[in-house]
Amino acid sequence: MSNTLTSNEQARQQLNSLQPQPAIESKAGRIRQLLPDIEEAMRRGISQTEILNALANAGIQMTLDELRNALYRARRQLRKTAHATPQTPAKPSPKPAAPPRETPQQSGHQFNSTAEQWQHARDNPTDW
Repeated sequence: MSNTLTSNEQARQQLNSLQPQPAIESKAGRIRQLLPDIEEAMRRGISQTEILNALANAGIQMTLDELRNALYRARRQLRKTAHATPQTPAKPSPKPAAPPRETPQQSGHQFNSTAEQWQHARDNPTDW
């Protein structure tokens, strides 16, 4: 029994002595941080294979497909965050209200045919 207590006590001491390890950022996170530099290199004509080799020399080991996928996702996330911040659109200038149209009853107009009556009903708002 005392052997178990001693081993538990040792385990507690070991656990309490552990120090947190610094967070290791993912490859994708590092690519997101380096995205402006990577895109600038691509604009200068540097191939993705050469970029991959440079990243490998800096300690970011990945395949060409992983790099392409990470670039696609980083660009997509960048677009999403750009669209997520709404910008207030310029308010259109208010148009002056159109003067109300006269109804045949107000103008004293009499319709000569059913066609005139239909055209009037079609072209003018309904006066309920």
